[in-house]
Amino acid sequence: MHKRVKKLKKEAPEEIPLFLEAAGIVKTIDGLSIIGDKQKLKQIKKILDFTPATKDGRDLRSAMILKAEAKSREGMFGDGTFLID
Repeated sequence: MHKRVKKLKKEAPEEIPLFLEAAGIVKTIDGLSIIGDKQKLKQIKKILDFTPATKDGRDLRSAMILKAEAKSREGMFGDGTFLID
């Protein structure tokens, strides 16, 4: 486990389940459907709609949202092509 995550777990343990839930959804963004991926992105933003108690939490929240946004635009082959929609 990364040292910043360990520190976050110690300082703000109530935030960890929210980050884990959002991370699980990020992994399901697959590029099949642009509408589906956008819905997953909205769901991630809704889960992470809080102000983290620590700087590491704020950094992690920002990084997760940026990663989810980028992944939701990639499509199936990384070039923005979606199978459906």
